[in-house]
Amino acid sequence: MAGEIQEFTEKVIDLLGFDQASYPDENKIYSIDFGKDIVVRYSDLHPGVNFMSVIGKLPEKNREVLVSSLMHLNLFGNGTGGGVFGYSEENKSLTFTTAVPYRLQFGEFKNALEDFVNFVDFWKSELAEAQAGEKSLLMTLN
Repeated sequence: MAGEIQEFTEKVIDLLGFDQASYPDENKIYSIDFGKDIVVRYSDLHPGVNFMSVIGKLPEKNREVLVSSLMHLNLFGNGTGGGVFGYSEENKSLTFTTAVPYRLQFGEFKNALEDFVNFVDFWKSELAEAQAGEKSLLMTLN
């Protein structure tokens, strides 16, 4: 599917009117910058694709409540579309990952990518609200 991922990436870049395609890095990971601090990195699963994005830094304040809420979301899959939250030691950030473990046609790839970006955007907003001390879904799940 590696060739298909490259082709799908070029089609998505063209559809969105972005200037350049994002070719895989030395680890065969593609990335697209959607703006609003949303960068999606993805790789081939042979078959399928794995999407990953950084949601943001976990705040010190109420960290335990947030982590508990995230574990709840991971366990029950509510509001994640099958994705899971993780933590990147490298950049000390909350991540969101979704695996689509089957061969995709372009329309399915595009839809899966769009859904993933929508989830990332939603959870970035929720994390920002929690960090600002505002009412957030992340603070009400326990």
